[in-house]
Amino acid sequence: LVTETSAGTYQYGLTCEADSQTAQAETSVTVTWPAVTATLSASPTSIVEGESVTLTWSSTNATTCTASGGGFNDDWPGTKATSGSQSVVEASALGVSSISLVFEITCTSNVSGLTAQASSTVELRKTPPVSRGGGGGGGGAFDFALLAALGCLIALNMWTAQPRRRLAH
Repeated sequence: LVTETSAGTYQYGLTCEADSQTAQAETSVTVTWPAVTATLSASPTSIVEGESVTLTWSSTNATTCTASGGGFNDDWPGTKATSGSQSVVEASALGVSSISLVFEITCTSNVSGLTAQASSTVELRKTPPVSRGGGGGGGGAFDFALLAALGCLIALNMWTAQPRRRLAH
């Protein structure tokens, strides 16, 4: 029994001798390794800050898998089983309205050294502002000039609304 440790084409030969006769035979054997495959999916593919996404992966002919990417502090990166599922919570869109998070998995065969990669993208959106009801509007800068003009109008209105007395001579 012969076991090869890497893929390739190998030549094997045999020589037999009996009395004064010699016989030889040769053959070639091609050794191939099965391909390594990896898949990764995310559900849902669009979330809001603080929501979770479920990542599901599988591989064939792999002995180890390593995850990378994702969001900040979401517990996705690291060594994973060759198939499985994990839920991760994405906490922050980092001050932007939305960001695309790319989750990746790389699976390897320790026997052949072959690898395969897969990735999945999730859109992470900022949490929408809380509606306080009503018609909206409001806000803006405080205008001191407008406030002073309004104060003058009120004072003028109060002065003109007072009854006037006549002075006696």
